[in-house]
Amino acid sequence: VYGVCTSPDGKLVLSASGDKTVTVWDLQELKAVRHFKGHGSSVYCCAVSRQGGVALSGDMDGCIKAWRVADGEEIGTIEAHEQAVVSVVFSRDGCRALSASADKTIVHWDVTENEDGRVTGIKMHHLTGHRGAVRCAIFAPDGMTALSASSDNTLKVWSLKTGKETRTMVGHRDAVLACDLSPDGEFAVSASQDNTIKVWKVATGKEVRTLIGHTDAVR
Repeated sequence: VYGVCTSPDGKLVLSASGDKTVTVWDLQELKAVRHFKGHGSSVYCCAVSRQGGVALSGDMDGCIKAWRVADGEEIGTIEAHEQAVVSVVFSRDGCRALSASADKTIVHWDVTENEDGRVTGIKMHHLTGHRGAVRCAIFAPDGMTALSASSDNTLKVWSLKTGKETRTMVGHRDAVLACDLSPDGEFAVSASQDNTIKVWKVATGKEVRTLIGHTDAVR
């Protein structure tokens, strides 16, 4: 199992697996209630919209699939990246998504459902600049800024209005494996292969603290 996510109501967990499926688990009954089948390779990540109706999953072949959570129907396939999709997230309104890939890029998508209930995935921006696989990409609270973490040891801040990089955070000595933002978007936190966690001021890109204590990679 490479990734998990929860439904907005906290009643379901989705898991992404090397067996090429996404499984939906009922947390009250503690059992699998649905399987999303259709990927042709290992599934590395998954996400559920805040509205709870649609899920996205990304696989080793660079494909993203959209699913109706209620019945497990596949409602869209997006040929997203040249290499594995390792991270996918929805925007707060559920109409956009970010995918991060081993191909060193991030894509900003329009994932609005069509009139027929299908998701086609319209590419809004192709974010390039990292020199290594992108391990994580997330929306900032404002919805128009993104943060990414990469195997090139850096984090980057992006404008989703222009599709351009606005800042690079340098300080880790090895791959950055995960990132997150404070609820107000003022601070970023990163976890690295160098065994540390760093806190950053987003507005300046400056490191404000390093947390040391782990003896192996922090994911």
